[in-house]
Order: sequence, then C-alpha cells, then structure tokens
Amino acid sequence: MSCSSGGMKPVNSQWLCELAISSNACLLYVSSEGCSQPLEPGPCRQYVIKWYYDPEANACAQFWYGGCQGNANNFETEASCWNSCVYT
Repeated sequence: MSCSSGGMKPVNSQWLCELAISSNACLLYVSSEGCSQPLEPGPCRQYVIKWYYDPEANACAQFWYGGCQGNANNFETEASCWNSCVYT
C-alpha cells in the first residue's frame, strides 16, 4: 500500500494516509461504531473483564462488564479492541 500526497485521504476502506514532513505514514481508520461510544459497564452484576476503547488515550483498557446491556464499546480481547479502534 502506498500513501498519496495531499494530507489525510482514504487509501482504502480501512486506512487513512497522512503526509508527514519527511515521509508518508498510514494510519488505521476507526471503523467500529462502538469506538466512539462511552464506557458503559451495564447494570447487571455478573462481572467479567472486557476491553473498551478510550479515545482520549487512543488506547484500549480493561473494565468490569456487568454481563448485560452496555453498548458496542465492549470487546472480548485487547487485540480485538486494538484492531477495531486504535490509530497506529
């Protein structure tokens, strides 16, 4: 994959291209709707550890999910959170 000139542009459906001062860098595009939702552990009490995306940190973190309701910012593994949400 190569980045085109002219700043941020879609390269394909999953990548954005950013023209840096000395070189091109491709950034993973946030594709999951859940990535923009706030952390929501849900009201139930059957706690399990899950992962959520924190947009301020551009990172994934663990949280205690109650087992019901919540929202789509809820991932089984750190890898699935990173693959869906984190800009690299």
